[in-house]
Amino acid sequence: MNGNVVFYTGNWYAALSSDGGQTFQYVDPFTAFPDPPNMGFCCDQVVQYIPHIDTFVWLLQYTENQANENIQRLAFATTDDVVRGRWRTFDITPQSLGLPNIMLDFPDLAVGEQYLYVTTNGFRQDGMWDSSILLRIAIESINRGSINAQQTKSAENFSFRVAQNAGTRVFWASHTNTSSLRLFAWDEGAPQPTFRDVQVARWSAAQPESMTPDGFNWLNRSDPRLLGATTVTREDGSPELWFSWNTASGGSNRRPNPYVQIARISADDFTVRENINLWDANFAIAYAALTSNAGGDVGVSYAFGGGRTFPAHAVGILTDPTMHVNTIEGAHGPAEQRWGDYFTIRRHYPTMKLFVATGYTLQSGTGRMAGSPRFVLFGRARDAGNIVTPTLENVAVRVAELEDRVAALEADRPPRA
Repeated sequence: MNGNVVFYTGNWYAALSSDGGQTFQYVDPFTAFPDPPNMGFCCDQVVQYIPHIDTFVWLLQYTENQANENIQRLAFATTDDVVRGRWRTFDITPQSLGLPNIMLDFPDLAVGEQYLYVTTNGFRQDGMWDSSILLRIAIESINRGSINAQQTKSAENFSFRVAQNAGTRVFWASHTNTSSLRLFAWDEGAPQPTFRDVQVARWSAAQPESMTPDGFNWLNRSDPRLLGATTVTREDGSPELWFSWNTASGGSNRRPNPYVQIARISADDFTVRENINLWDANFAIAYAALTSNAGGDVGVSYAFGGGRTFPAHAVGILTDPTMHVNTIEGAHGPAEQRWGDYFTIRRHYPTMKLFVATGYTLQSGTGRMAGSPRFVLFGRARDAGNIVTPTLENVAVRVAELEDRVAALEADRPPRA
């Protein structure tokens, strides 16, 4: 979000607001750009904003061809051009990454001082994971229209997650086991990253289970890959890293329900300052996305449900004084017994003190097309003033129109890891 312009994506839809999120216009990602040969739009969209060059970045994932290769498409537009629907595109291909016959999946975006960071996972045709990839693209090259990129890959560490709001040194992490994170660092002036293993509180790798009142395990698809990550500068000037992931009940603190574990780590010496749990005795908490604002606060967007509670959405601030607000309660559980795969939360521009977040619930039924997206703009009272948090009702209606197309697409594709 920049000023009154909001660009919002879900798995199979997008939406544009030019009045601060009070109303939204549907954007169809299936027809937004010409399809690559033997590919079509699939899913897994992510949006970021680069304030240095007033540019929105929209990442779209496409289906794989017969060689098991697809693309991650980056679209760039200034704030004014977003409203006009004028985007420039750049395609990331498996061949350009040196990964022939690999499908790219589960992308994310983060912005540093001089680089845009793209992460994705590579999967072989048998559905097995092959590698994790991080691509850094010089922001100056985006501005001039001639992309300059570098990459690093790992065949040992599954699913990178880059800390949001990076400066001149970017950090990302991946699990090594249930009590250790591999923490990577890449100075913007360095040719290659470094890494170090960090011990965290033990957590459970079991499949999470949380039954909704209508009998569905809404966490049946949940896994422990990192979903939230941010850098934050505290009041004393010390930089910190916050990483979050879903975990089953149990762990070091013997939590009674599935919960979110967060590692708060010093960016100076990689020591763990705190192991934080988002948990409740009556229901599960999952899918926490993280970011930070310019005031040193860490914002969060997450889902909760189970027991007597249908899956619901909440936002909050995790730094002192903490606050949590339920934005909406759901009315159904998911018949497919899956949620996620992820939410996002971003720093608001130009204030840089507020947060903008996504979420959703099931209000009209148990199917995926019954999802009601949420757009939430929030912050501390001293920063927020009088803000509005409308639902994306028009988008939810238009998403239902994609039901037949999405069902056909899913039927043609093998199960995704």
